[in-house]
Amino acid sequence: MEKKTSQDRRRVHYEVQTRRDTKLMKRFINFKNRVEHPTVTPGLILIGITFILLPFVRPEIKKDIGISGVAVSALLGAFLTLLGIGRQYITIALMKRNSDIALNEEINYLFGNEDIRAKKEHSEERVGYYKNVYSLWEDEKTFYLGIENDELVILPKNGFLTGEAEAFKLFIIEKSNAKYIWMPMKWKNIYKARMIRRQMNKQPEKNE
Repeated sequence: MEKKTSQDRRRVHYEVQTRRDTKLMKRFINFKNRVEHPTVTPGLILIGITFILLPFVRPEIKKDIGISGVAVSALLGAFLTLLGIGRQYITIALMKRNSDIALNEEINYLFGNEDIRAKKEHSEERVGYYKNVYSLWEDEKTFYLGIENDELVILPKNGFLTGEAEAFKLFIIEKSNAKYIWMPMKWKNIYKARMIRRQMNKQPEKNE
């Protein structure tokens, strides 16, 4: 009986293969930007374009600042626009220079009956228990698992070796009672998600 209980605890319901490469880093950075700084990238791009176009849209400004002012405005606008577009690549370059990050390391995440474990080439360690999972985010290609010890587990949907990605969401919610958030990347799905949230936030009319 004890042997069977031990085997049940080690049973793997889901196994997800990941590789800490540039693609995974890009997913991580884009997700962090969408969650923590959703307006920074569009804000930088908008300000940059404004600096470029303003002297031409408002001729009186162009006259006041002169040719040199227009050139400075255009250069500053181009810099801000490029910064907005490429800020994720700057972060990726800094991450690659971090000696604590093992590039191209393969990590398989195992979801058992009681806990989540990370299996590497020569080791296996516990990431956390389901009770420590506070949030599950999802977009079209990836699950993002937030754990209380500041661990963010990135799970590509095409990396499932055991279990189906379609059923994973319900499994995690049932095990952890974590908050689920749908965070699409495609504009069509973003619009749909906003419409759904708007409808859910509408207060029912009071009967007089």
